Amino acid sequence: MAKAPARTDRDGRFTLETERVLTPFHSAGWFSVQLLFERSGYERFRTNYSALNVRTNSPNGGPLLDAGDILLHPRAK
Repeated sequence: MAKAPARTDRDGRFTLETERVLTPFHSAGWFSVQLLFERSGYERFRTNYSALNVRTNSPNGGPLLDAGDILLHPRAK
């Protein structure tokens, strides 16, 4: 099922909730997430983050990833 897009707040931050799925194979945690950044007038930017990028956990125990600043390039006219 397609999820609704996440939107940034006034400071440009956003949160994706952790999702758990039922699988026949045991998994120790999430492996990767693909993100697509879009804004009118700018080139799309797609990237992947893996569990290797996680530095800490959130207060609720889920993985916390600080992706830093994502700089988009203006679309060529």
